[in-house]
Amino acid sequence: MSLVKELLREPAIDLVRLVIAYYIRKYGRGISTEVLVKLLFLILYTDADGTKLLDSPRARLPEEFRIYLKGPFIPIDRLLGGESEMSKYDIVKTGDSYYVKDINKDFEDSYRALEKRGLKDLADYAMRIIDIYGRLREGDIIAHSLEALGIRNEFIKAMAFNMSLDAYIDATRKLKGILESKETANEEELYPDLFK
Repeated sequence: MSLVKELLREPAIDLVRLVIAYYIRKYGRGISTEVLVKLLFLILYTDADGTKLLDSPRARLPEEFRIYLKGPFIPIDRLLGGESEMSKYDIVKTGDSYYVKDINKDFEDSYRALEKRGLKDLADYAMRIIDIYGRLREGDIIAHSLEALGIRNEFIKAMAFNMSLDAYIDATRKLKGILESKETANEEELYPDLFK
């Protein structure tokens, strides 16, 4: 079992700011909430260039990811502390898209801040994920995030709806282990919270 870094609000905001600035720098447009959330999911929860789901995230944000109909979701506005806090970090929300005031400066400042906190690998992986998936249309990024989670049909999507992403990953890992071992399982022992 590996330790998961718990990001405080400021490094989490630096990561979000890095994603926004790098996305705008690379693609020349603001980043929608849905795309930002899916990129953060791919950055934190996948390996092998966004195709393999990790058993635990690279780092945990102060807000929790949940699974909705369009895949993993995290309340970005709440994570960023609302509009007044966003402006302190040069982040601006216009409609459904996020921007930074000075693309190059905000990118460099957030990268340097993450590097100082020992999160350079996370920042580099974030840029690699944006290079690969940032160019996709929103619907394609949503489809890829559902595929990475292993949610391939409506029944599984309905069962996982509003579930914590970490709980979903833990449950799928346990169930996969049971299926592979061909043992029987007592669901009440495995998931006592469901049977309260």
